[in-house]
Amino acid sequence: MTVRAAVRDAVGAAAIPGVSGHQYPPTVKGAGTVWAQWVSTAVQQAFCGPPAWDETVWSVLCVLPADTPASTAMAEDAWLPRLLDALGPIGQLGACEPVDLTVSPGSAVPALRIELTTRGGPG
Repeated sequence: MTVRAAVRDAVGAAAIPGVSGHQYPPTVKGAGTVWAQWVSTAVQQAFCGPPAWDETVWSVLCVLPADTPASTAMAEDAWLPRLLDALGPIGQLGACEPVDLTVSPGSAVPALRIELTTRGGPG
């Protein structure tokens, strides 16, 4: 199973009200949509030897409601602990932070970004 599929399935199994996991970025990024985005992969290689995947860093993104600042904050408070519980078994959790996610040129929505590090390469 790929990391992207594992994130989708873990979020779905957590049954967080208003949140749905996706294997790939959805076309419409509405409040509660969650997916993993590849950030980087560390490769170990002996001199002139074959490369070996070591660790991959992912950003797990969760779009937040943008109705009011209060609705954004309430979703952060409700969803973040449940997302961390769901994602913990997949890999090592890192920084969690609010971000402005660009959904189209000149348009951004509030989101959570959760750093997730897994063993092996992307995919």
